[in-house]
Amino acid sequence: MLLHGQLRGMGREAACELLARRTSMPGAHPSHLSFEYSDCVILNAPPDLPDGDYMLFFAGYSTVANRVRGLWGSFGAVIRDRSADGLAEGRLVDPGAMAVPRSDGKKKAAPQAQPEAETEESSSNRSA
Repeated sequence: MLLHGQLRGMGREAACELLARRTSMPGAHPSHLSFEYSDCVILNAPPDLPDGDYMLFFAGYSTVANRVRGLWGSFGAVIRDRSADGLAEGRLVDPGAMAVPRSDGKKKAAPQAQPEAETEESSSNRSA
């Protein structure tokens, strides 16, 4: 598929086009299909972008891309941006801030802080 993307890195931001393989995946219900992207090839990026590491954002997904001697490569996993406005804001979701999926499909909340251990002073205040 031909898609529009956004490159960010090396202090620059630029629009580009990319080719990506879109693979259909069976959904939970037979009438629902989901899909994933892989094998991204960057096209029509501005030629004046410096060599280095970039993030490529497209269609609610992102991946790592790099430019070496003017040639683009994308070798990382393509991940879905789970925030509602992640693509518009151009930011990746902090994995530590997300709920952890469980095998039953529900989300497990992030662990909460444990209460502090009881000190001798608080123990003596309760017994008084």
